[in-house]
Amino acid sequence: MELESNEIQLLLACSSARLSGTGADRIKTLVTEKINWADLIRIAAPHGLLPLLHRNLSLVCEDRVPPRTLEQLRRYHESVTQRNVIHAGELFNLLDLLEANHIPVIPFKGPTLGLLAYGDLSLREFTDLDILVHESDLWRTWDVLTRHGYVHEDGGVALAEPKPLPLGGKDWTFKCKDRLTLEIHWRFSEKSFGPQLEPADVWSSVRSSALSGRSVQVIPPEQMLVLLSMHLASHRWRRLNWICDITAIVNSKPDIDWELLLRTARRVGCERILSVSLLLSKNLLGSSLPRHVDERFGKDEVSALIVREVSDGLFTETKPEFWRIDCVRYAIIQRERQKDRFQVFIGYVLGNLSLRPNRADAESLRFPASLSFLHYITRPIRLLWTVGIQKVCCVLYPAITHPLPSRDRPKEKRI
Repeated sequence: MELESNEIQLLLACSSARLSGTGADRIKTLVTEKINWADLIRIAAPHGLLPLLHRNLSLVCEDRVPPRTLEQLRRYHESVTQRNVIHAGELFNLLDLLEANHIPVIPFKGPTLGLLAYGDLSLREFTDLDILVHESDLWRTWDVLTRHGYVHEDGGVALAEPKPLPLGGKDWTFKCKDRLTLEIHWRFSEKSFGPQLEPADVWSSVRSSALSGRSVQVIPPEQMLVLLSMHLASHRWRRLNWICDITAIVNSKPDIDWELLLRTARRVGCERILSVSLLLSKNLLGSSLPRHVDERFGKDEVSALIVREVSDGLFTETKPEFWRIDCVRYAIIQRERQKDRFQVFIGYVLGNLSLRPNRADAESLRFPASLSFLHYITRPIRLLWTVGIQKVCCVLYPAITHPLPSRDRPKEKRI
């Protein structure tokens, strides 16, 4: 679906938490055009933007929206508000519980982002809660949660003794009695994602902020922009509401230290990731960047091409078989340092191509039981001839040395 369609243009115009006079005028102009209101809702829903769409249409041009459409949006927005209030209450109860057990915690995303960046809890859809704890406090946190009704996703309850953490992992998922999902993080991304902002850096930079009348430890906007950009990159910037999060922070925090932001991104090797996120925020949603930042990002040809590809595919559905290989290609080219691209490549190969022999190996080469150990030698050779390895060698590895996205894309289905 083209970005130039009236429905998408109206959605983009309504995707701001802080609507300017120019933005309001843009909405008033667009609603005079032919709008397929059913298509507009269908496009906005998977991007989590119905609350913003309702608020801004009601605020700017309520009389120009069909009553049935407005009522549909109102009911959905009301349900989101009720759910968000319940989840925010659960977050505050959780913070009190962990504080009472002397476990430091930092809430992020979810209601925290809704209140601090959007200024309105009801405008940002979320389905889970995210908190960061020290790795040394993980098992105490597990014990406290399971004693108060939370259940780990694998059904685990209180433990007699700690178990080893998942190799390269980043979080645990719990469910509570009202089916709310809670993610306990000790890292922000899996180690296979490559260099990233370390939790120790965040813990040393947190600041206190008022959240619904109480003081809460929050992540500074400079680090939050880096973290959200890395989360966006891990999903290949596929949802507009996550780009809205970037815009909401930029528009709500005029005191952002841009030099600190750039230094932080450069230090962890994700300046290109940050560049793509901020350029998408600017191009699609009209956020304003300082001139020197805009000029710096504009010089990176790879960032510009990624922004173009993401924009072209934001409202389309990519074929799954292409999606798998393309995600890895983007994971490589979004890194500006060649050593980081190589690290991501190696991590993909080692993480997805197990060298442990399986049934296919036993059936392809039948050795006597006494010689079965030879499968450990023949399996790597057999893998070199599989289609998966050919793709790795022919599609992914060149991205390390010449990281320009291919313009050859499969046909995409409109959504």
